[in-house]
Amino acid sequence: MSTLRDDKTPDRFQLGMKHAAPLIRRKANFGREVKDHAEELMGALCNLQDPFDTEQFEELKLQAMVAILLSDVDAMGPWLSTHAFVEGYSIAQRCIMLSALGLGGRELAGFKDEDDLNPALPNTEFPSKRLPARLHATYTNAAPNKVSMRLNSTSKKIQDQLIQPLALQAADHSTARLNAVKVRTFSSRMAVERTKRKPAPNQLAKSFARSFFFPLANRYQQELAAYGSSSVFASAPVVLVTFLKTLALLFHASGPATVGLPELTMEFWDLLLSLRVQAAGDIAVLGAVLFAALTVLDVNTADQRRLLAQEEAKRVVEIQQWVQVVFERAGGGEMVSGGSEEEAKIRTLAAGVLVKIGEMVEEYQKGMFGRTTG
Repeated sequence: MSTLRDDKTPDRFQLGMKHAAPLIRRKANFGREVKDHAEELMGALCNLQDPFDTEQFEELKLQAMVAILLSDVDAMGPWLSTHAFVEGYSIAQRCIMLSALGLGGRELAGFKDEDDLNPALPNTEFPSKRLPARLHATYTNAAPNKVSMRLNSTSKKIQDQLIQPLALQAADHSTARLNAVKVRTFSSRMAVERTKRKPAPNQLAKSFARSFFFPLANRYQQELAAYGSSSVFASAPVVLVTFLKTLALLFHASGPATVGLPELTMEFWDLLLSLRVQAAGDIAVLGAVLFAALTVLDVNTADQRRLLAQEEAKRVVEIQQWVQVVFERAGGGEMVSGGSEEEAKIRTLAAGVLVKIGEMVEEYQKGMFGRTTG
């Protein structure tokens, strides 16, 4: 860390930034050096500023923070969740902490290679385990490093993945009242099937609740209780949007096998419903709320959704009615002449949520009818 504290020698500082993430990942697998100093390292990175206009500084910083998070998720997930709300940090610092949680959690779920959220860091094994550089290049097809994708890019990709099958369904059934789902041009059904993620070991499903969701959600509630509308999470929409997208991306990555999924679903829904007033005044917040709601509905399986419709009927109706109002006010599903691109996205997301809730109610009714006739 001494190289990252060097504000006198540009070359030394930039070299430290470049090698921070691969060095942390390499050392994390051997001994307790990284774990024992994880909080110190993460704290230094959270406060780290760039005195030399380093190229890709924020990306390199984010990669290093993700590496530390993954070295000890059970300890560093709650730690980073807490510090994202600590007074004194800037908006940019809070957003990069939340981004590290979101992208680190997705890597824990097995999404690193598929989504290319972090570059394939070179030399993450000790030299004794690698061929010399020239021979290694000859006998492997290692790709060069790529710049890691931001949280917004990832949420956009997932949003398209969630809407895509709904658009095909809308086309198949000619659902005229939900034409907003048809706004985009999508590939064939076979292409959609090919793009579905392959099963991968999902370590996030076990730790999502205790290491990510509840630390973040509880600190958010404490923040609002303490500061109300003066909280940066209430006064700066970009922070709230990043917070919601982080939770939604983690929810999506954790998947249907998430431990305690029904409880988490209700907790997240309550949080989203509490943001209706704020969402009405900011289209970015509204989009994030709808994206999160669609993600939660998609993660729950048909059986889980049927159980939710049975046990949480009031919440289901409440969110359905609210989204219906949003959908109608956004143009009723028709492309409005002169309407903005953001409004079109809102219509699309609202339509997707309504389709999912409609499926939930239909599944519940089928279950009830089956039991009655049986």
